Amino acid sequence: MINWEYYSKRRSVTLIKFIKDNDIENYDQLSTVLLKKGVTSPTETAFEIAHKLALPKIASKQKPTKKPKEEKVSDVAKTKPETKKKTIRRPRKTKGK
Repeated sequence: MINWEYYSKRRSVTLIKFIKDNDIENYDQLSTVLLKKGVTSPTETAFEIAHKLALPKIASKQKPTKKPKEEKVSDVAKTKPETKKKTIRRPRKTKGK
């Protein structure tokens, strides 16, 4: 069996990236995936640290949604209507004949 440190250096993969790519949720799952590859597992404390960095907990609190500000009739009447400016293009210069 290949050591995890050698495997990670050889494949240029970190434990964090390995956890994200393989959707690993616990140490037993990591051990079985690495066993199939013929690699020894890293320590459980290293897994716990990497797992916290790879898959941080998402806060369940949701921000309250803001209601759109309603415009008053008097505010709408004060605004000027927008007009589009007409752009005039100069005729293109043609090469002399």
